Amino acid sequence: QEQEQEEEEEEEEDNPLENQIYQLEHSDLCLIGTSEIPLAGMMAGELVHDEKELPLRYVGFSHCFRREAHGSGDQRGLYRMHQFSKVEMFGFCSGSSESSESMLEEIVEIQKEIFGLLELECRVSVIIIDV
Repeated sequence: QEQEQEEEEEEEEDNPLENQIYQLEHSDLCLIGTSEIPLAGMMAGELVHDEKELPLRYVGFSHCFRREAHGSGDQRGLYRMHQFSKVEMFGFCSGSSESSESMLEEIVEIQKEIFGLLELECRVSVIIIDV
């Protein structure tokens, strides 16, 4: 039985996306992990015929669920979840890197402004990914 549990844990580690999908019992519905999926889906199958229509800007609010990373002690049989709410900004722009960079900068500036209005501190981290 311990070996079965270890194999299940290894499978979960292999596919982190599966850890973020929470199927409701006796239903084909799932709890959402992020509002990015429905926001991106809003434009699925759509064509923007005139670049003057871009960028398109959206904001989504969702209740999100995450599985607890690791508990302490022996907790076999427990499935611990975190529920939280979040606001996500999402933009559709032309395919140029300049347009994408500009959209990102605009979203970051809006976020910084919101944090400032709420009198909360924030830190922006820049992570460079070489592709």
